[in-house]
Parts: sequence; structure tokens; C-alpha cells
Amino acid sequence: MPYRKKLGRLYAVAGFACPLLLVSLLATLLYFPVTTSHDFWAPDEPLFAEVSRHMFRTGKILIPQFAGQPFTYLPPFSYWMIALSARFLGEFNEAAARASVVLFAAMALLSTFVLAARMFTWSVAYASTLILATSALFFHQASWLQSDMILVGLTTLAAAFLYCGLDSQQGWWKWYAGAGLVAGLAVLTKGPLGFLLPSIFLISFWTCAGKRLTHLFLPVVTFSAATAAVSLPWFVLAAQEAGPGFMREVLFKHNVGMLFQSWSHRQPPYYYFLHLPWGFAPWSLVLPAALVHSFRQLKHSSGPGSATCTPDGERGASRHLRGLLLWCVLSIIFFSVMSGKQAKYLLPVYPALAIIVAHFLYGHPGAFPQAARSLRYPALLGGCAMLLLSLSTPFLAWKWMPVLLGYSLLASFLFLALGAPAFWFLYRGKPWGMLTVWTALSVIVSLMATDSFFPLLNEHKSYRRIAGLAAATAGNGLPLAIYDIGRHQTGGILYYSNRPVAHLQDPAQVGHFMACSPDFVLFTTGRSVRKLQALSGTPLAVLAETKIGHRQIALLRPVQSLEKDQLGPE
Repeated sequence: MPYRKKLGRLYAVAGFACPLLLVSLLATLLYFPVTTSHDFWAPDEPLFAEVSRHMFRTGKILIPQFAGQPFTYLPPFSYWMIALSARFLGEFNEAAARASVVLFAAMALLSTFVLAARMFTWSVAYASTLILATSALFFHQASWLQSDMILVGLTTLAAAFLYCGLDSQQGWWKWYAGAGLVAGLAVLTKGPLGFLLPSIFLISFWTCAGKRLTHLFLPVVTFSAATAAVSLPWFVLAAQEAGPGFMREVLFKHNVGMLFQSWSHRQPPYYYFLHLPWGFAPWSLVLPAALVHSFRQLKHSSGPGSATCTPDGERGASRHLRGLLLWCVLSIIFFSVMSGKQAKYLLPVYPALAIIVAHFLYGHPGAFPQAARSLRYPALLGGCAMLLLSLSTPFLAWKWMPVLLGYSLLASFLFLALGAPAFWFLYRGKPWGMLTVWTALSVIVSLMATDSFFPLLNEHKSYRRIAGLAAATAGNGLPLAIYDIGRHQTGGILYYSNRPVAHLQDPAQVGHFMACSPDFVLFTTGRSVRKLQALSGTPLAVLAETKIGHRQIALLRPVQSLEKDQLGPE
């Protein structure tokens, strides 16, 4: 008996340590290297960095501040985490800020592992974690300084808690309360969406478990009360501090308003059906076959006599599949109904898609060769796409950015050397081979991007150089201003100039600013240079002009002041 107890403890420790080790290794190889490779890139990264840095420096964390004004785009939790990460690492920089996002990506992977392991098998759990980690959009967003990956980590963890509550006979309320606490943090990240997404998961799996909706009252009350206990105090304190207008902006314009009439990113209802294939690539090639297989399994398990001829394990797997599919369908419908749409908004659905694909590929090893026939055409399509990508990469680099031509040739070779074998394994019905090769390819791409691609691209995506030039030019006390540059784009100017900058909204403000300040330094777009020349009573000199992303940015100063500086003191 003592040996059995020790062996049981050993299995328990291994059951916790193995997935934690896997997720840590994935984050270390795939995401953490990218955090140090480049500056904050416009438009969103410098914006989040500037708001979080203000909290880091001042310690004022209740109301997010940007350019001296309350920042109403999002509640504060993502900024808190970025500032806390920098405080823990001792310095606010690119790596420290992005480390917080990587940790929440790891949280999403670990929560996906827990869900898949409790629903199916450990093989499915490991596979779903690797599939999610290497899907294109998740891979990109896991080291990008935004709030979306923080939301995905929290909502997936809340879903794992809710599932444990559904699966527990005793102490269920603790799991629902824990899910509510996590959902409360998600509400503080992206508003009511943080509560709605776990609620969709709860309704989906409660319905598919065959439980009565009337019995859902106590779990919903427990979950909702815990969510409110975490999130409501900030809303009350923020309303007292900044006024009801601040809360109306946060809740209704930038959160609830996006459901009905978004102020930006308005897209048609079919938007996600066009963007999901590349966002979930390469596993989107497998997804149609996985969905067809799942629906067939559900039809078989619910057919005549299925209750007597289907083993309990298969009935449980069918129930879980039904819950996952309903979770995906309801979530996609919800996001499609929303007026504002971006591909990254659909990221909370990716854990469910990863588990569905993993169950198809690894849930039934003995039956897979028959199902593998449906993957031959997707495998051929993926191989052709990889061949086309390897041939077009050098041409695109030569046309758009010749400095990357040498690295594009190396990337082209890697796509052929590793990408093509991955789809060959899939064609031959060996999914573990594809998963292994594709994970290795993802690691190599991440390291290559960190070492070469991102540092070279950084010159075309960062405000550091032109903002540093403006700060140096205006270092003797000259006022610094911005005109005709969107608020999202001004984050890089504020962050890298590291000094107060006036934000001019219209030509009247520009004229008043020029009249009050005969000598100044001004950021503007290339299209506004002539307009400002006409507004100014004196000619303006272009100190620098550069293209950041797709925007042409110019730095202006009066010619007379520039000539006086060049001549020196009399």
C-alpha cells in the first residue's frame, strides 16, 4: 500500500508538471524571443505602452491616462498587468511589457490542455495545446502588446473552471465562484465581453450535458456574483473619480456600442468566414474534415439504439464534442452579429477549434486511417500553398523591401525543407509527424524573425528615430505638437519622444499654436505639409520625412528659426 500511495503521488505530480513544462517550453521557444526583437510598433503597441508607463511611473492606476487625459478605450486590467510586469522586472521596456502578454498566452495554452485532458485523453490534450500554440493568429498575437491575448487567457481559464464545476458533484460552487473571479478580471480587460464569452461556454455545455435549464439558476447566480464582486468596484470608483461621462465612453461607445454600431472596424456578417482560414492556418485545412467527422460521430451516437450499443466513454466524448461545437457556433454567431470586427476578436474561439481538430487527429488512433482519406486533398492543397509561398517570398521581398532578400531566400528554403514534409505526413495519415514538423518550423520562424526579420523591419515600423530627432531638436524648451495624425498613431510619438506633446485637432488650433509659438517642432502627415505651409506666416522646413507603416510622417520647424540655429549666436 505505501508503494501504491507513492506511485499515485508521483503520477499526480507528473500530471501537473508535464503540461506546465510543455507550455513553459513553448512560450520560451515561440514567444519570449520576439519580445526583445523590435520597438513598439504603431498603432496599438505604443498606445498600450504609453498608458501603462504612466501607471508605472506615477503609481496612479485607477484611471488610465494618455497625453494627460483619461483614456476611455478599455478598462484598466491589461494596463495593470503590463505595468506590473515591468515593475517585477525592474524596468519599463519592450521585453518587460510584452512579457505580460506571453504569460496570458501560456495561461490560455495550459487551460486548453486542462479542458482537453478532462474531456478526452492526454494525447488530445497535448495535441490541442500544440495546435493552438502554432496556429497563425495565436502565434502572432502571443507576443503583441494588446489586450486581446490577455482576454483569451482569462476567458479560457474561466471556461476550464466552469467545466470543472459542471463535472463536480460536490463543491461545485467553488469552481463557479473561481470562474466568476477570473471573468471579473476579463470584464476589467474588455468590458462585458469578458462575462459573455464564459457564459456562452456555460450555456453550451450545460445544455449538452442534458441538465435542465431550471437547475442553472444557482450556478449562474454564483458565477455572476463573483464576476460582479471583482469588476464592479472599479466601475464605481472610476465613476466617482472621472465622472459618469468617462464610464459612458468606456462601456457604451467602446464596448456595448461595438455590438450595434461600431465607431470603427465595421465589417459584413460573413467577415470571419473569410478570415478564419488564414488565422487558424495551417490547421484550418484540417478543420472541415474534423467538423464533418464530429457531426458524423454525433449522428451515430444519437441514432436509434445508440444508448444501448454505445459505450459510456463514447457517449461522454459525443457530449463533449456537442458542447465544443455549440460553443464555437454560438460564439461565431455572436461575433458575426457585432458591428465592429477584426480577425483577432475571434481568438477566444480558437481553443475550442484546437480541441476539435486534436480529437479528430488523435482521439481515435485505430480508426484514423479511414478518416485520413478525407485529408488527402487538404494535404495536397497545403503542400501547393507552401510551394507557392516559398517561390513568392523572395519575389515579394525584392519588390517591397530588398534589404530582406537574403533572409527571404533562407525562409523559402525552410518552407520547402520543413513545410512540405509536414503536409506529406498529413497525406500519409501520420498526424503526429505533421504536428512535430510544424512545431519545429514555428520555432525556427520565431528565432529567425527575432534575429533578422523584425530588427530590419523595425526601421519601417517604429517611431523611435523620428521621435528622438524631434525631442533632440526641441530639447531647448521648444513646444512639440502633433497635427493630422490619428490618436492611435500618436502613442509612438509620445512614448519615444518622452516629453509633453500638444495634440492639435483642427486648422484653427494649428493657427493659434503657431501664433503663440513663433518657434516650434511639429509632427504631421505628408499630405498636410502644404496646408500647414499656407497656414503659417513663415515658411516651414521639413526636418525629416519617413514612412511608418503606410503613413508618411513629416517633422516641421519654421525656416527662420532653423537658419538662426545654423548661424549660431551673433
